[in-house]
Amino acid sequence: MRIAIIDDTQSSLDLMAMLVRVLGPEEVHLFLSPVEGLSWCTKNKFDLLIVDYVMPELDGLTLLSQLRAQGSDVPIILVTGEEDGAIGKEALERGANEFVAKPVKRYEFLGSVAKQLATRTGR
Repeated sequence: MRIAIIDDTQSSLDLMAMLVRVLGPEEVHLFLSPVEGLSWCTKNKFDLLIVDYVMPELDGLTLLSQLRAQGSDVPIILVTGEEDGAIGKEALERGANEFVAKPVKRYEFLGSVAKQLATRTGR
């Protein structure tokens, strides 16, 4: 399993990486820059993308829309600190598989990650 995580906040990136490593993926790729993360995602095969909503240069909704427009079917979890339910609805409409509220709650987050990995890997 290969997981990519894109978040412009180092502490959030570190927390999500620590949590997903509990599930035992072979590789976890971390990106503080959404532009660098998108570039990596378009050039590599991976099993799950976890992406923050609010980031400079490129927000999570635009990033996921660009991936879907390129034909990517990789599961995407959008993480957002926004309390507006419209963001989650828009994320799903644009192709996200799930959205998770920040600050992430350990078991909710891991449940979402495990569910998406299971659909991708058939486990």
